[in-house]
Amino acid sequence: MSIESIMEGVDEQLGKPMSRRGYLGGSSLGKECPRQLWLDWRWCNAPLADARLARIFALGHQLEDNIADFIRKSPKVRLITHERGEQIGGSFFGGHLRYHIDGLLTGPDGKTYLWECKTANNKRYNRLNKLGTQAREAGETKNLAYSEWDETYSMQVHFYGGALKEQYPEENINGAYITVYDKNTSAIYSEQMDLDEIIYNQLKGEDAPIFVALNNDLSSDVDYYSLTDEQIEEMYSR
Repeated sequence: MSIESIMEGVDEQLGKPMSRRGYLGGSSLGKECPRQLWLDWRWCNAPLADARLARIFALGHQLEDNIADFIRKSPKVRLITHERGEQIGGSFFGGHLRYHIDGLLTGPDGKTYLWECKTANNKRYNRLNKLGTQAREAGETKNLAYSEWDETYSMQVHFYGGALKEQYPEENINGAYITVYDKNTSAIYSEQMDLDEIIYNQLKGEDAPIFVALNNDLSSDVDYYSLTDEQIEEMYSR
């Protein structure tokens, strides 16, 4: 094995199929198509096997840890990301749906917030920062731009926050504190966000895509789904 082959060996190891999960993760809740969720949960898709994506995921986890350390340096702030060595979270539907949060943050105001951390490339970050700046200049102090920037991410926040309020009422969750890290410049955007109980109940109600995916047979009525047969076939043949 020559020194030139080192990275080939790295890609070979990182490119091995990732392990499957026996449950749907809370991050799936932003997906609108029950068919996609149904297929994901039943392992109809091939497991992810891409060295580049594996490195992206690893970098995201590392950056999240770094940002948590940065936040802990702020005076009068307490951030918990794990309890007894495990990520904080819970489950619904007999364990078939599980979620894990990035952390619980107690701010200088003494109130507790769900902490949600994301990373983005410079183009996406700049769009978020522009929307947030415009909202602040208009006099807004919270609910600035995150929901408009990425609706799926926003739905995840409403679900995580609602689930925490339901399953951990003693935490008295007051809202969410969002951080988004620019992977190109290391700039960090932050925003306070209110939690919407109506959206949370819609996300886990009987008509929600996640409930349909977990409880129903896969209907042949393609008009019910946002993805067509051709789109599904293309998605799972990659």
